Parts: sequence; structure tokens; C-alpha cells
Amino acid sequence: MSIRVQRVEELLRKQLSELISEKIGGEYGLVTITSIIATADFKLADVYFSIIPEEQAEIFMKILEKERSGFQHILGKRLKMKFTPKLIFHLDQSKDKIDQVDELLKEIQDES
Repeated sequence: MSIRVQRVEELLRKQLSELISEKIGGEYGLVTITSIIATADFKLADVYFSIIPEEQAEIFMKILEKERSGFQHILGKRLKMKFTPKLIFHLDQSKDKIDQVDELLKEIQDES
């Protein structure tokens, strides 16, 4: 991955975090944009987020999907890029996977 792509991903992450905070606020809980993975041509960007409490994830995902075009429009104005990436939202499952691995390691340690 090029440094340019990494810089744009980080800029998108910061701007989108601010935008979500401005538009939606903390109404549904604590939301964090954990990472953004953009294609090299910047036409698509996978946006990974986490939310506490996790029970709000499904509702928040629907809101993000509803607001997607508005977010893309505002990001396009703020960033002045040739292409504003289409945002594809995903719930970040990495914490759950880490917890599963920790549990397995504890079980293995307890058995030995």
C-alpha cells in the first residue's frame, strides 16, 4: 500500500469521525471509526467502526447507511478530491476475535 493511500485513509478516518460526531453525536453510544481501507483509485472505502454499547450496532448501521450519501457529499467538499470514495460501513469484529483467542489461550493454559 502506498503512503499516499495511507494518508488519505487517515484523513478520511479523521474527517468522517468528526462528521459523525457533528451529525449524529453520542445519541447511540460511543462510536469509533477504527479503520478505513480505500482502494488505490479512491473510488471505494471500507469503513470499520465500533460502538459501545454493542446492542446499538444494528440500529447505528442503519443510520450510517441512510446518511451515507450525505457523508460522501460533505467529505467531497471538505477534502476536494478528484473522487470521493463510496463509503461501505462494517462493524469492526476484531475485538470479538481477540476475546475468542484469549479464551482459547486461557483454556489451553488451564489444561496444562
